[in-house]
Amino acid sequence: MHKALIPTLLLLAMPAYAADFYICTADKSTGFIYKDNEWQAANFDVNQNRYLVRKATEDDLHSNVPWLYGEIGQPVLAGECDEPFVTGLLNCRSAGQDFRMNTKTMRSQLYYWIGYVASNDTGVRPIDTPFIEIGRCSPL
Repeated sequence: MHKALIPTLLLLAMPAYAADFYICTADKSTGFIYKDNEWQAANFDVNQNRYLVRKATEDDLHSNVPWLYGEIGQPVLAGECDEPFVTGLLNCRSAGQDFRMNTKTMRSQLYYWIGYVASNDTGVRPIDTPFIEIGRCSPL
């Protein structure tokens, strides 16, 4: 039994950054909402926020980038990512969002910047609420 345990332990000890797929789950989110003609601090419910991060394939719409990310359940992963740094940091971006993930610490952070900086003269739309979201990831 001792001999069978060693290969199992070696597989478990493999670094997490060796994966080609990750699922990230949001833990907390805070930001700002425009209410009563002023910006107010707010916390957001992120219980359902889940993201897929994976290597791009030739079949992907954005196959010219090494990695992709997006919300689980969306038909296309629209976020484009660079190759992870040696430190494990993976930088991604899509329309109005910057997504960061560390393949070593298994932590993620999403920053949505539309609203405060990019609002226009016609006013702020209710969905344009800048926020930062933190979460944890797991290799698939």
